[in-house]
Amino acid sequence: MPSQNDAAAAIEILRPHQNCDFAFTNAFSEFYPVHIRSLAYFQNRQDRLAAAEVQKVLDNPGITQGFVIGAPARLQPARAQAIGGDEVAA
Repeated sequence: MPSQNDAAAAIEILRPHQNCDFAFTNAFSEFYPVHIRSLAYFQNRQDRLAAAEVQKVLDNPGITQGFVIGAPARLQPARAQAIGGDEVAA
């Protein structure tokens, strides 16, 4: 399992790419940074930031529905709620 230092490094590396999250140039590859950022935020227990990244995927079902990160994105909001302490909602 990656450490929190690894997750923080991933967040910093991917930060410049946030402006290009929806630049559709190469068949879905643009959503990988969004997905990896969400995982890094989860690793750092930053549930609100992680949920915001996941929501980007969920807001684009026509693009991500058949894509490999589409299915896990449906589970991640519950994970964010659990990390945030809202076990009932999770």
